[in-house]
Amino acid sequence: MDFRKLRFYNLGGSHTQATIFFGNGYGASVAQGGAAAGRPEEDSYEVAVLVPLEPRGKRWTMTFDTPVTPGAQATLGYQSREDVERVLDEIAALPWRSIRTFPPYTGDFDEEEAVLGEVATELNEEPENLSIEEDRGLSSFGTGTAYMVASSRSGNEWMVVENEDQERELALAMVRQDLEDEPEMFNQSFIEGQIDQEKLRRELRGGALDSQIDYLENLSDEDFWDEYEGEGFAAPEADEEGDRRGPERSELEELAESQVEERLKDPMEYLEDIYGKKEALDQALAIAGIDVDKAAEEAVDADGPAHFLNTYDGQTHTTPRGLVWWRRN
Repeated sequence: MDFRKLRFYNLGGSHTQATIFFGNGYGASVAQGGAAAGRPEEDSYEVAVLVPLEPRGKRWTMTFDTPVTPGAQATLGYQSREDVERVLDEIAALPWRSIRTFPPYTGDFDEEEAVLGEVATELNEEPENLSIEEDRGLSSFGTGTAYMVASSRSGNEWMVVENEDQERELALAMVRQDLEDEPEMFNQSFIEGQIDQEKLRRELRGGALDSQIDYLENLSDEDFWDEYEGEGFAAPEADEEGDRRGPERSELEELAESQVEERLKDPMEYLEDIYGKKEALDQALAIAGIDVDKAAEEAVDADGPAHFLNTYDGQTHTTPRGLVWWRRN
């Protein structure tokens, strides 16, 4: 092929590139400058073999599954003009390459090949290497079918759901499960904020009151009245010998209730004084629990569904027809 037939476009600075496509299903990129392994001052070029990501489409990707660039050598660097002409002739002479086609996606999420075709245009993978199957693990959350798309070449995997509504519902279901099974995964202050403080206070009150009455009953009369007065109550006067009578049951309960009410203003702090910070949270969850649905909504609203669905890079993507996909590995 005559080098002069290549049409180069400037990509910025000294970086230029020409692409050409052949009838056998292959194409070529010829680049110079920038990050390319070709230098203007040497009049050398980098050549890569291209394959289409979609039939008759404008999106292509490099391949090294040909004799032109075998093995790990994805491109040929520092090629002279004569070398470029020779390589282009080799690419044009490659055996005809079939291009996998997919039916158009028209909104039927049960049509797996159409779903795969819609997502394939978003991935830098050759369509021939892609497969699709239902991911029963994600589908088991009951929010609808979820698919796994896999590349036999790169080993990459992606998850696909029907739309952004399912994306959110799936994230909520996963967060609800984590909150029920492994609440320690979440920030402790977030979990504490989800505990019904009034219910926790109510549930703790009976035991705290009994314990406080037991403590007060074991005090000397003088010590009891000192605490009684310290709480703002009026203690009885001492008799002629300087002694004060013992407390009545109603006075014991009155002081205990006042002290317990003060200590339970912050029920988490009350538990932490008894058990320590970590075990206090476990105790609070066992006693009062949390509103799992409300907590899941708040978590997903705060961080977004992608944060919980995609542990690879925390991102999800939407195709032109509304399918939502994300990288799995």
